[in-house]
Amino acid sequence: MSGAGRDEARVFTPGRVNLIGEHLDYNGGKVMPVALKLGLNISARKNSDGVLNVSSAQFNDQVCRALDEAANGHWSDHVLGAVKFAHTKAQGFDIRIESTLPFGSGLSSSAALSVGVTKAVRRLSEMPVNDVDAALLAQQVEHEFIGVPCGIMDQMAVSVLDSGDAMILDTESREFRLLEIPRGWRFAVHHSGVVRSLDEGRYGVRRAECEAAARTLHVDLLCHLEQRNEFCLGAQSQLAPEEVKRTRHVLSENARVKAAANSLEANSIEAFGALMNESHVSMRDDFEISTPEVDAVVEASQEAGAFGARMTGGGFGGCIVSLVSEAAFSSWNERLIALAPDCRFIC
Repeated sequence: MSGAGRDEARVFTPGRVNLIGEHLDYNGGKVMPVALKLGLNISARKNSDGVLNVSSAQFNDQVCRALDEAANGHWSDHVLGAVKFAHTKAQGFDIRIESTLPFGSGLSSSAALSVGVTKAVRRLSEMPVNDVDAALLAQQVEHEFIGVPCGIMDQMAVSVLDSGDAMILDTESREFRLLEIPRGWRFAVHHSGVVRSLDEGRYGVRRAECEAAARTLHVDLLCHLEQRNEFCLGAQSQLAPEEVKRTRHVLSENARVKAAANSLEANSIEAFGALMNESHVSMRDDFEISTPEVDAVVEASQEAGAFGARMTGGGFGGCIVSLVSEAAFSSWNERLIALAPDCRFIC
């Protein structure tokens, strides 16, 4: 969604929550994100100063960045990186961001920022960009400017989907199809209280472990093992213990995404919820990206009556997503907050 005239570009980019399929987007697997109603409203204008002036209502902050600056850890790095990689001419911009999306929550605020700024400045520069191109440019910002070796899921979800839409995305081919959430289902998001940051290193360690396992097993991506039906004991013996666990998560999680799509289309809320629960156990035990605080909120959600609950996002904090019936949502949410008072309802 966008607007304004030729002198100003306005873009809304939603956040996303991944219903199932964690850490598969750099392993060639399938993922199932849904776009949120929460997101970023971004407005951009050209300026004659040759600098980037960025302001944020959420952070109550305003910063001036030179176009040749390197990333320095400030939240505006994603704005500066998007301007650099949008391939516009050396041009200053005034960019204003208003967000209903909590940063550090695992709901793709950084991807929404990079994608939205990319679309806005390209539009102002009269350079066409489609949704997939914007997603790829935003991923390039993460890889080459921010230094986070992320996959493509977040950027594709916030660039392609409108609020409330869901998709199943093949992250290797980038082919996707939209999915309809059955009536009566409610996916609720709560913040665990633990703020996460992808650039603090552990995300990159997990990706490196997956890549090392793939090299040892002579595949380009771990999900290619499914095509060879090859993760037997003999293959496992070639890997370090942590690589065995990472590979087991990737293969089992990819199978769960496919089963979840079938459950969604069959309107089987119990089956979908059970797959979410299994996914969290795999992230906790095999991929080792959960935290005690996140685990406690997941367990509280299940105890309160959710069909399924799991951590969502890159890990090490952030949010959980729970599946409940719409009719039971209010009473379930009250029980969850009573059991886990440190968590907070997001949407």
